[in-house]
Amino acid sequence: MPLATGLYFFSCLAPVDLFVFGSRVGLTTPYNTTYKGMKALAIGEGDRTRAHASDASTVGGMVYVLPEKQSVTQRNTGKIIIGISATYMEGSGIDASVMCPETKRACLAKNLRARLTVPKLLSFVLHARGESGSLPLGIYKEHVRMLARIWLSKNPLPTEASKLHPLGCSTRNEMRTTELFAAMLEFLEQMGQTEDSYKKTMMTTGRDGLTHEKIVAIQDYLQFESREFRRLETVQPVLLPWHTEWTAIINLFQVHWGTPLSTDPFTLAFAAAKLNWRPPSNLKKDRIVDANMLDCWRLYFKTDVIFAFFEKVDPIPNVEDLERIALNLHRAYSIDEAVHRASSGEPHPEKKRTKNKPPLEPTNMHLVDLTAGRNAVLMRDVVRLREWLYAEGEGDPERAWEMTKLLAVSFAGSTHKKYLKYLLEMIVTLELESTPEMKSAILQLSVANLKGREGGWAGGDFIQEYFNCLLKAVIRHKGAEDIGLNGHGGKHSHPDSTPDIRVLLEAYKSEQLHSYRPGRRIEPVMVDQYTDGVKALQKGLLRKFVDQTTRTRGLMNPGRDPQEKDGMEADDEEDDADETDEEEGEEAQLAVMEVVNGRLEMTRINMEEEREKLEKLLEEVGYELDASSDIEASAGDAEDMDDAE
Repeated sequence: MPLATGLYFFSCLAPVDLFVFGSRVGLTTPYNTTYKGMKALAIGEGDRTRAHASDASTVGGMVYVLPEKQSVTQRNTGKIIIGISATYMEGSGIDASVMCPETKRACLAKNLRARLTVPKLLSFVLHARGESGSLPLGIYKEHVRMLARIWLSKNPLPTEASKLHPLGCSTRNEMRTTELFAAMLEFLEQMGQTEDSYKKTMMTTGRDGLTHEKIVAIQDYLQFESREFRRLETVQPVLLPWHTEWTAIINLFQVHWGTPLSTDPFTLAFAAAKLNWRPPSNLKKDRIVDANMLDCWRLYFKTDVIFAFFEKVDPIPNVEDLERIALNLHRAYSIDEAVHRASSGEPHPEKKRTKNKPPLEPTNMHLVDLTAGRNAVLMRDVVRLREWLYAEGEGDPERAWEMTKLLAVSFAGSTHKKYLKYLLEMIVTLELESTPEMKSAILQLSVANLKGREGGWAGGDFIQEYFNCLLKAVIRHKGAEDIGLNGHGGKHSHPDSTPDIRVLLEAYKSEQLHSYRPGRRIEPVMVDQYTDGVKALQKGLLRKFVDQTTRTRGLMNPGRDPQEKDGMEADDEEDDADETDEEEGEEAQLAVMEVVNGRLEMTRINMEEEREKLEKLLEEVGYELDASSDIEASAGDAEDMDDAE
């Protein structure tokens, strides 16, 4: 009991004086003893991590994150902290034999990457364009949720808490390739994987696009090593989803926000002006697309106010009819064909009239409604992004992967060319250089459920980012008096969105946004990144990627069949718009996407509240420990505090 109380005091960053007085009356152990106890806890946690990671019948994954480069102590105010932290996650229900390096080498020996073409790439993508709809009645929420799982689910994971093991931090600098390699060896050693003793089962590892790219480059550099372990053949680099989703959301707002004074009803700026919203300081603008969908239902039922219609209609349409209508509306307003129907056609060149020929008939542009076309692009992009987030939150990484492939093509038509490169690498890795069982295992290890709650799955890189922010909150609290009022809570009840929806519905009705109006063209530009992406890939962007990635890979493979270049050159222009890491200045807040009662919700995380929960949990666990019991507790956070101290 005294040790448990000492651990609680330590987590609260209590002054040393409390340890002095507490140890005299038997309330707590002395400070030095408490510190040694934390080291013992860390050693025990390390032993458990090594035992699982070294077991030949188990599979796991590792996630990296870079601690923020700032001072963390009062006495070292000018010191910049550079390092890498990592977490090991146990794979549940995965057959270790599917992650065999020999199987991976056999897939690589086929050299299918060199024969990748645009039609082949699109064959991976086009089958992912599933159909989904939205029903307007809350009474059918559970039924719709059941239908979504029947229609869309690929291979949902069982709802259970993921077993995570935070590893000791490394002082290496990830931006230097040699130091990243050294850090990887250090983390592998913590898991019992050394050059003299390691299991021949691949382990996934990764974070964002830059980390993924660097690990792939390290494997290219080391391909001539004679030792399998030094070639990192037991490591499978992966691009984890959270940073990719972040980039996709930013890209969506860049494309569809419009000008500040836009009068085109399809733009997000138009809707924001109607609701008196400022330009996006946050990305929670889901009501706009919800209002778009409801306006489509209004037109279908030929009513002025959709809410009044459902209040008066008797009997209420059954769910089968609503399901059929939702599917038809989806096909009419939010798929690629809807975009092409509204926006296809180009103006004919001007021709001189002759005496013998009558005036030309109206050109194709007179049949085009570019505003409806741009709105169809917005609805299609948001539906795909929303389905991606739903699939991840529900713990269906294979369905989320299908949406990821669709967005990869959109990145080809955007300024985020680096994320196109990252995603193309992942597509080739999973679709051409892995067996179906290996692909499923890699995707399973890309998500985690911290609390074992239904709808509470998240990307592994988000979980690691959460751990890092929690550690920062504990460190930030050091030296502060634990007396006074608590900070303002970061969680609030969700306000009723009905008034905002009504305002937008009235605006869309007056603008006839979802009615076909030939010749309408308010904004001068038609942007469809998916179509532009296909064209860019056909013009040589894909060929350039294949040439760059096959030139230096697999050089030790005797069956390698180098492909001759076809002379097609791609545009070398690349934008750094995909660099989405936090900039200096105001500290960014984490927000978690969860599926709650069938609805996708985003909740900001208050790290101070999370720190207090951690302290209370440690106190509760401590009071359950007997004084004579062995030192057994999960000390991942304690180990991080030990390193920070």
